[in-house]
Amino acid sequence: LQSREGNGDDIFYVVAAGRANHAGSGGWRGLSGNASVIGLEIEHTGVDPLPEGRQRLAARFHAAMARGRWDAGMVCQHREWAPDR
Repeated sequence: LQSREGNGDDIFYVVAAGRANHAGSGGWRGLSGNASVIGLEIEHTGVDPLPEGRQRLAARFHAAMARGRWDAGMVCQHREWAPDR
């Protein structure tokens, strides 16, 4: 979960450890569900572009999670996982 603090800083919190049932119905590159994915929920209206600071923070999060496990080609966005939602 990412959120904007009152001082404008973007931060993220780990709010679940283990299976969080975040992915929902969908699939991508042979993956089919919550047992095989890590989700990052970003607080954002979707109306304006995602602020650059949040983009950088999300990239850092994914890089840290992937380190030694998978490459950047295995990171997808919600619209890729579930294009109909």
